Amino acid sequence: MNSNQLASYKNASYTLQKTRQIVLLYDAAIRFTSQAQHAIQEEDFAKRFELLQKVSNILAGLHSALDYENGGEISKVLSSFYTGLDLRVIAINRTNNVDECEYVVSELKNMRNSWEKIDHEYGVAGNNAAEQINASARSPLDQRELVGAEGADFSA
Repeated sequence: MNSNQLASYKNASYTLQKTRQIVLLYDAAIRFTSQAQHAIQEEDFAKRFELLQKVSNILAGLHSALDYENGGEISKVLSSFYTGLDLRVIAINRTNNVDECEYVVSELKNMRNSWEKIDHEYGVAGNNAAEQINASARSPLDQRELVGAEGADFSA
């Protein structure tokens, strides 16, 4: 990741509400998984590995941003979701299964759409609810796995 990209992601972690950050991370994971599916079809296995590593990094960042103290049961559900999807991503690297890519994309889209609704509801309801969430949640864009780890480049 070059310094301009790093600065952009750090800036986003301060300027976007956390629900919007999560939606954007899901968008990137969906895009990378779809691109990995295409790489499998083209038999470009190095590219597939690189793209799926980015997906794993995003899932790890989302997972590490969970707040188990304040998140209650939903944190446990999301933890299982992220772990399960990451295991499927690892399996895709082993099997080159295009159908598994489609499943991961479908699951990511479903969850992304849920977060989009949450983000929209907080935007419509005003900033008070969003500010409350933002104050208690860690930024998924500010996690070391995303901004400092190799493979954290979110550009396609």
